[in-house]
Amino acid sequence: MDGVTTAFFPDFDAEALADLVENASDLIQSVDLDGRFLYVNRRWRERLGYTTEEIARLRLFDVIRPDHHPQCRRLFEALCGGTDLGPVETVFLARNGEEVELEGQVTLRCDPQGRPRSTRGVFRDVGEQRAARRRVDELLAKTSAIIAHAPVGISLYRPDGQCVEANEALARIVGGPVEQVRSFNFRRLESWRRHGLLECAEACLASGEPRTLETTGSTTFGTPVTLLFRFVPVTLGGEPHLLVLTEDKTEERRREKALVAHQQRLLRLGEVARQIASQTDLDRMLRTAVERACELTRADTGAIVRLDPQSARPLGLHVGAGRIEALPSGTELRLHGLLGRVARGETIRTARADAEPSFAGWPEWHPPVGPMLGLPLSDRDRIVAMLLLGRTPGAEPFDDGDHQIAEMIGNLIVVAIRVSRQFTDLQRLNA
Repeated sequence: MDGVTTAFFPDFDAEALADLVENASDLIQSVDLDGRFLYVNRRWRERLGYTTEEIARLRLFDVIRPDHHPQCRRLFEALCGGTDLGPVETVFLARNGEEVELEGQVTLRCDPQGRPRSTRGVFRDVGEQRAARRRVDELLAKTSAIIAHAPVGISLYRPDGQCVEANEALARIVGGPVEQVRSFNFRRLESWRRHGLLECAEACLASGEPRTLETTGSTTFGTPVTLLFRFVPVTLGGEPHLLVLTEDKTEERRREKALVAHQQRLLRLGEVARQIASQTDLDRMLRTAVERACELTRADTGAIVRLDPQSARPLGLHVGAGRIEALPSGTELRLHGLLGRVARGETIRTARADAEPSFAGWPEWHPPVGPMLGLPLSDRDRIVAMLLLGRTPGAEPFDDGDHQIAEMIGNLIVVAIRVSRQFTDLQRLNA
């Protein structure tokens, strides 16, 4: 023992050094060139669990994890060649099979002639430290993945307003590159000041209480949106920060407005039914029906074509919107092209009427139509009329709600035509 301790500290009292080395918290060893252990301290023995008798029989490579053998051989050769190894990392195998991660220094001891005699190693058990680091790294990786893939925008700001983190979801919401979003300082953003976000952020930081604000407008990049902001005060590194969760409510609010509008249209449809029922003249009744159909579906052009249920020939045209008041004198209404398809029982709903294969062009007296909705109206399996609705080219196509409204009005039209026909038949019988 004395020779070993004086080898570590040649200028100090051997007994004091022996006690220092033996009771050190690091794992200390001395190994000869054949790999036999000349000395190991108490911490080495306790941590690895080998008895004194076992240590006497062991060689260095018996306690090094096999996959570290090649590295250790290279280090030993470099050490014997005079290279200063610097920090060394390796893994020892304890008696119970546990892997002990070590980090430390290995030096070479030479005889008076300069020939290598043994190695000296001082190692620190870094297993718990590295396990904790791995747990932190895993947690950071999970947190980063959650932030990166979160469906809501997440951003973090210093109290001075400078953004220190922002995710891709926020960049998508505001419509700009994430690098630019991360360069923002919310205290300098006019959009934050204009929509009350700056005031809300300052109140959150001052009170330490979360705040919520929904605003409608345009992002810094000019994208129209409805956004819900949740401001949350957080402390990082002992410093207050502002966490902002941004949720795009644009589509949700659009759907809500569409639902309310649809409900209002249904209520209006009840009024339309009463208006149609109040008419005693069929022509006026059909004109009222097509006018209300245009109103409720936001159509720019609308017409009803009555058909003979027996021959399917057109009996008349009733216009409710657009520049068409009536067919020009001497004009014959022909059921070909798109009209022919509807007259044969096909429903046409298209964003571009002129893109349909059967489109045959617009007559000179007919205004151009883009989106089109054409419904065949049947009574007891016979088509008695067609409801035709159109919008100007480039307008928004008819949607499911428009289609539903048109079908409801179409049912009213069928009833009106049936009642009128029955009344006419009754008059004929009484004549």
